[in-house]
Amino acid sequence: MCGPLILGYSAKEAKAGHRSYMAHLLYGFGKTLSYTAIGALFGAFGAIVAWLPQARLEQIRRLQVCAQSVSGPVFLCRPEAAQHEASAAPLRVQATFGLDWELHVRILKRRGRCSDQLIALPSVPGGLASVITPRLRKPSRLLSREVAADAVGSPVVSAAGRRHATSH
Repeated sequence: MCGPLILGYSAKEAKAGHRSYMAHLLYGFGKTLSYTAIGALFGAFGAIVAWLPQARLEQIRRLQVCAQSVSGPVFLCRPEAAQHEASAAPLRVQATFGLDWELHVRILKRRGRCSDQLIALPSVPGGLASVITPRLRKPSRLLSREVAADAVGSPVVSAAGRRHATSH
């Protein structure tokens, strides 16, 4: 990635008959400074997101203690089966996909009284909202509730059962 750049300034120095250690030093210093600035920027305005499918309670508690020292938000994602496990987290939510471009959010734990109500949030992507047809805004209307007997995935009916069903 940086090879052509290094080759470019090294060749220029070598052609002039100079050693390129100063150019290398300046390049390394600039790279260190820029990466430090970018890291600080992401650290100040970023968030931490982790997926831990098999974390134990004491591990999650240690992560929570560490997360309190971070200035940005920390999200710990766990599988749905872990929703009934104890947790010291102040807020626990479950997010699932719904029909018709919806995101379903259920608050599992929060400070104060918890509601068991499902929150449906519209989630049509911004760039898609202006070009999607009204018919495709509600894809659940396009899905048929009835499944044809010969459709793939429909229950298997024996030939005798089919004759019996058609004779009545």
